[in-house]
Amino acid sequence: MAQNTESTKEEDKQDEDNKSIIILAILCGGIAIGDIIALELGVKLDVVVPQKISAHFDRELAMGAIMPNSSYFSFLFTDKMIG
Repeated sequence: MAQNTESTKEEDKQDEDNKSIIILAILCGGIAIGDIIALELGVKLDVVVPQKISAHFDRELAMGAIMPNSSYFSFLFTDKMIG
């Protein structure tokens, strides 16, 4: 009986931990994968909608992203990585 109570406490702790986890998914393919992961883990799913920062020499090459709150992420490339 004590072991059953102990496992219930562990399950409650795991449920409590899962409440603080959020899977962030990016548009264009990330939502489908994020949904699968969130369902499998039993956690929340939220969507991130960034604006791509393109390279001046190639519009398809992402050099970073800007978020709706004006925060940004940029990739640091060297000449070896680009050329």
